[in-house]
Amino acid sequence: MKFNRIIRGLGWPEAPQGEVEFPSDRVPKNASDPELAQLPTLFMAEGREADKLARVGSIKLIGSSSKTIKLRYQYDTTLPVITQDRLESVATEIGLSAYGSGRDRFDWTHTHWSVVEGDLYRAILRVALGGSPSANVPTVFAVSTPPRIDLLQASAMMPFSGGFSAVYQAIVDAAAALGMKCNRADNI
Repeated sequence: MKFNRIIRGLGWPEAPQGEVEFPSDRVPKNASDPELAQLPTLFMAEGREADKLARVGSIKLIGSSSKTIKLRYQYDTTLPVITQDRLESVATEIGLSAYGSGRDRFDWTHTHWSVVEGDLYRAILRVALGGSPSANVPTVFAVSTPPRIDLLQASAMMPFSGGFSAVYQAIVDAAAALGMKCNRADNI
């Protein structure tokens, strides 16, 4: 998956939607390609301090001159705003350089627009929920990284006692009617 990442030295407005000007020499060569407007966008300010906020949303190029382009932005208000220092915990997972010295520092501190390869939504939600790539790792069994998700697998969290057998069987039957399989911890 790809997404736009736009770092703006002045930061991004608080308003959930609006228009901003951006230096035309800091955009991808194909910035006017309508397909870029279809990609999700990560809006960031320069730097990685805790008071710098990152948001996810969408953009549309609405005008240009020799020195600037005009972008219409809109934040996805159903997703949480996150601090950029927390975003750093998933940077390499979503195709961003880790914040450091040398040329990697440019990737977080200079106004520019880049198209990045990575699963932006999964990473943002994990960070927003307080996780990091190494958080909540089980110690008794191994989990694949990235996790393999079986969309046809349902899990029932319930007591194993015989009094719940009919309830569990009803859940298994309902899952089967939808073409899914259902398991409980005692039958895996």
